[in-house]
Amino acid sequence: LSSCEIYDPATGIWTSASGMNKARRGHTATLLTDGRVLVSGGWDKAGSFSSFEIYDPTTDTWTPEPLADMPNARDGHAAILLNDGQVFAVAVWSTDSAIRNCDLFSPASGWSSTASINQERYLHTATLLVNGDVLVAGGIANSILESVELFNPDAGWSVKDNLKIARSDHTATLLADGNVLCVGGWNPAAGHLADSECYDSVNGSGWSTLTETMGNGRSGHTATLLDDKRVLVTGGYNGSHNLASCEIFAYNIPADNTAPEVVYLNPDNSEYPVVVDTDIRLAIIDPLNAGGTFSGVSIDSVNVTVAGSNAITDGVFATGFSGSIIENESGGLLIEINPATDFIAGRAVVVTITASDLAVPPNAMDQVSYSFVCE
Repeated sequence: LSSCEIYDPATGIWTSASGMNKARRGHTATLLTDGRVLVSGGWDKAGSFSSFEIYDPTTDTWTPEPLADMPNARDGHAAILLNDGQVFAVAVWSTDSAIRNCDLFSPASGWSSTASINQERYLHTATLLVNGDVLVAGGIANSILESVELFNPDAGWSVKDNLKIARSDHTATLLADGNVLCVGGWNPAAGHLADSECYDSVNGSGWSTLTETMGNGRSGHTATLLDDKRVLVTGGYNGSHNLASCEIFAYNIPADNTAPEVVYLNPDNSEYPVVVDTDIRLAIIDPLNAGGTFSGVSIDSVNVTVAGSNAITDGVFATGFSGSIIENESGGLLIEINPATDFIAGRAVVVTITASDLAVPPNAMDQVSYSFVCE
């Protein structure tokens, strides 16, 4: 397609815009610092493109710029706006094969070659870090990759610690604390992955596997950082069908005695406040997405882990933990956990609730997990 549309979040309305000069698919669209949009690469039946064009929203016009095209035709690539205003196009695919070549776009002069990645790959992720480097993780070459590389605009490429699990078609989202959350994906041994891992770009200590997993294994999904620091994971494919479901990952909850931050874990847009100071207190409203009532629903078990250790198993507090679990009349759970020692920053907390006799509504869940990490 060459047609274009513009979405206005204030009105929720899509409107038609001027079409591109060239129909293309598998291209990228990157917002430049001056408000224009750079569209680069893509393909049609004849093969991959090296051409690009720029959209000016103030005039609703596309301009095939009289600047240098990409030295390497490509599609399915990532095109990332760097901190200096240049755009970095990462490897991926050219007509029939994966390529190692990478290019840089300057608004003043167009495209030019830059250092090639060490391992050609596609269906990988490329994430701009706070310091201006680009983290490339996983993907496919002759096999599913666990390798990770870091691009520095001045120094080029360096090899970093591998992912804990080889994966492709996953997501890698820059979190508000500067680290990177890698979610889902696929590999032939494990299938469509429900797990996640986090890259410590702040301390440079590599990848760590998170104890919590998604409710659905998925690949080809999206993972978007929200204004309140949560990550919204939507859609994807689970090996048998496309998914319409969404899940939310929440993290970075203060663990000191200052006024606690409230984080909402809400797949159905109701509010699930999770408040942490020296203890752990959770008020989970409609935890099974059952419309605010447990009519016809029996909660079988509540399980909570703190830093990988069992705090509550089948509703029973483990040694070193005390507290209460209350099922209120409005269909919510009130959970308070009092560790024998003060709650320590950096601990992951996972709450899993299992129920049976789910007659209504059809979108209710028989098991749900809520997870977060304290600062």
